[in-house]
Amino acid sequence: MPSKRFALFITARLGSKRLPNKHLLDLGEIRPIEILIRRLKKLNLPIVLTTGNEEINYGFKDLCKKEGIELFFGDATNIPKRHLEAARELNYDFIFSIDGDDILTAPEGVKAILNKIENADYSNGFYHTDGYPFGVNSGGYSRIFLENALKEFTGNSLETGWGRIFPKNSFVAVSCPSKNAENWRLSLDYNEDLIVFKSIWDHFQNSLFEASTDEILEYFFKNELWKLNGHIIEKYWENFHAERNKEIKKETK
Repeated sequence: MPSKRFALFITARLGSKRLPNKHLLDLGEIRPIEILIRRLKKLNLPIVLTTGNEEINYGFKDLCKKEGIELFFGDATNIPKRHLEAARELNYDFIFSIDGDDILTAPEGVKAILNKIENADYSNGFYHTDGYPFGVNSGGYSRIFLENALKEFTGNSLETGWGRIFPKNSFVAVSCPSKNAENWRLSLDYNEDLIVFKSIWDHFQNSLFEASTDEILEYFFKNELWKLNGHIIEKYWENFHAERNKEIKKETK
């Protein structure tokens, strides 16, 4: 069976504690993850929603059927391993890793990475966009790269900051200059984030699916939407580091 080469893997789960079932919350005739899926569809690449335990994440089944995308249930606590399982089973060479919390991931960034690797040996690097605000960037890696990285990992859980398993010299930044600031946040973790996305959806409605990232960021900037959720950035990173350190501590036992 020939390789299908490239695919977009959206990583999401329904077990969030801070904002339960956040991907399926109602923004007004649309759910957050549907915005992400429909914006990514214009890239004309296969989309796979990769999640963990089937019983917990069963609610994704109807959504994926409706959107016409693949749903893959894999390792519950090791995201790179889940990606590798899906890449092997579905026969993909290169995975664009999209966080399901990042509703407005820039399709332009995926294109920039694709252009970077199209005629190159992409087997030994983690390619990631650099320049967009938090929650708008994306990354990608080959199946071979994942296999090699996971060979060296002896723990069980890789859910937070899992890029730590990749060699430091393997990160390849793909520049994507854009409007940005340290207090800009476009990722869905807290109710304040949901309010930001609701404001953006109410303004753009269905045109959001085709809107450019620059247009969205211009609206975010002009309407000072960072004032709605910028204050939670410190809390987010405190939680991130605490969760990552828990995982690392378990690895060293």
